[in-house]
Amino acid sequence: MPRRSDYFAAGVKRVLTLAPEEARQAYLSHVGTGHLLLALIQVDGLAAHILTGAGATPEDLRTAVDGLVGRGLEPPAEIDLTPRARRSVEIAIELARRSAAPRVETEHLLLGVLTDGGIATQALQSLGVDPDAVRAAAAGSSSAGDG
Repeated sequence: MPRRSDYFAAGVKRVLTLAPEEARQAYLSHVGTGHLLLALIQVDGLAAHILTGAGATPEDLRTAVDGLVGRGLEPPAEIDLTPRARRSVEIAIELARRSAAPRVETEHLLLGVLTDGGIATQALQSLGVDPDAVRAAAAGSSSAGDG
């Protein structure tokens, strides 16, 4: 049976590597949806295109996420996904399967992180970016729609 990570496109694998680094730089022991969003805008893919097209920048998003989740006092020994971030990845996998996409792409993960109104959604709203418009753009992409 294929491993779960075999279903992730290269861009999503890169996001899942970069997001913990974002958390580590903020001295946090958890990777939340905000960190996933920060990684998504930095990795070349449809999600980054959608986010930048909506007016978000990596620098502004980092400031927004830091303002919402704060920063730790010392480097963490271990870093893990929050339950909400873990659920975002599960949603992305389900969206890819429903649309018969061969792999989970960045737009699937973008939809996953914007599902529940968490930090990722709040960060976009704080920048004046409409999360509903971002979701619509990601859902309207050829591989993230309902198929």
